[in-house]
Amino acid sequence: MRVLVIEDDDAVRAAVRRALLLGGYEVIQAQTGQQGMLRAQSDVPDAIVLDLGLPDIDG
Repeated sequence: MRVLVIEDDDAVRAAVRRALLLGGYEVIQAQTGQQGMLRAQSDVPDAIVLDLGLPDIDG
């Protein structure tokens, strides 16, 4: 299962990534809402973990 993590805080994004990798998930990352939308279209994840308070776009 491929999971897209969209989070602007590097430490939080890294922690979520580590947890998902330990769970056997493939992880795609984005730092902004705009990057996340592009990654969602190009990589077609099965699930998205989204920060609701991104600086460029609200989740």
